[in-house]
Formats: sequence, C-alpha cells, structure tokens
Amino acid sequence: MRILKKLSFVITLCLVGIVVSALLMYRNSVTRGGSKRVVTNSVTISMREDEYIPNSLTVKKGTKVVFFNATSVARWPASNLHPSHLMYPEFDPKEPVLPGKSWDFVFGKIGTWEMHDHLAPYITGVITVIE
Repeated sequence: MRILKKLSFVITLCLVGIVVSALLMYRNSVTRGGSKRVVTNSVTISMREDEYIPNSLTVKKGTKVVFFNATSVARWPASNLHPSHLMYPEFDPKEPVLPGKSWDFVFGKIGTWEMHDHLAPYITGVITVIE
C-alpha cells in the first residue's frame, strides 16, 4: 500500500511538472510572437481611432515602417517630445496623413523611439531600432 501511495505521488508530481512546463513554453512562444518580434524589411503600423497597432515594435536599422491611416480623420505620427518632435526630428511627416493614406519612414538611427500622434497626443507607441 505504501509503495502504491509513493508511486501515485511521483506520477502526480510528474504530471504537474509537465503541465507547468507546457504553460511556460506556451507563454514564451506568445511573447516572442507578439510585439517582441524583430522586423528586418518592412512593417505596417495601423493608425486607429485611439491607438497604433502594434504600439510597440522592434526593427532592424534600415527597416521601412509604413504608417497607414485606418481612420476617418487625419493622423500625424511623430517622435516625442510633443509638440517639437526633437527626439528624432526626421521621424515626422511634417503634415497630416489623410484617411486611407500612408506615410513611410526608414529608421536609420539605433535607439528606442517613443512616438505619438501630433493631432491626438494621447495616442502613443514605441519603436526600438537595433543593429
């Protein structure tokens, strides 16, 4: 009887370990597949009513980011700080992006660049540029 209890305990412990390991592997794969992915050629950020999708992105230096206006109002993506955009002055279209239109920008400076919508500064995001 004691051996059966010990065996049952060991089997239960192994099953718990397998379930925990599977959950951790799943969580890590979701994290890698989300905003942590590294883009090398071109990527599109959709400018929505109240957000950028994705709002956090890691790209390699030289990557083209297309900012597509998916709203019915003008949008204006730009680097912080609002309203000067001096953190990365080139990262600024200098005019609104009209509904259904897009603006492309090639990120040539390594760093973490916070951004906002110049016309709706509460809409924010961040683009990290790596070598």
